Amino acid sequence: MAKMIASDVLVVGGGLAGIVAALEALLAGKSVTLADRDTADSMGGLALWAFGGKMLVGRRCRNA
Repeated sequence: MAKMIASDVLVVGGGLAGIVAALEALLAGKSVTLADRDTADSMGGLALWAFGGKMLVGRRCRNA
């Protein structure tokens, strides 16, 4: 059976725009679910290449 997840905001896509949207919602006091097709190790989409590989090299999203 599918697991039900309840939150105030659902963000679909864990790229740069999705992460910023999720962060803004969190800062506004909302609970957020961020859904992405990739694994946690690949979170951020193409942001690594968009920044020329300088800002996010070696950074990985960790589950809390």
